[in-house]
Amino acid sequence: MNRFGMILVSAFLSVPSCALFADASGEKASLQRLAWEVHAMEQLLQEAESMADPAARYPFRYDYLRQDLLTIRHGIEAYISTPQDRPVNLNKLKGNYRR
Repeated sequence: MNRFGMILVSAFLSVPSCALFADASGEKASLQRLAWEVHAMEQLLQEAESMADPAARYPFRYDYLRQDLLTIRHGIEAYISTPQDRPVNLNKLKGNYRR
């Protein structure tokens, strides 16, 4: 095979790896935005909790939701910052927000 053919084959084989890096970078950026949105939800939760009716018959479990959002955000941040060859330990969500 001539030199041009070798260069062409090398370039062709390197395209999928470049696309893989672009996808991983895009995924990381999307996950960082998602972690930021969860953080914004935590702030909205604090605002809603400050306006909650303390005499409500079935009060909302803000503490459970706060912990679940924190678990989700920490899971995303751990995934982003952990090398991909290591598994990430995820915690179970509470999910029931009524007392």
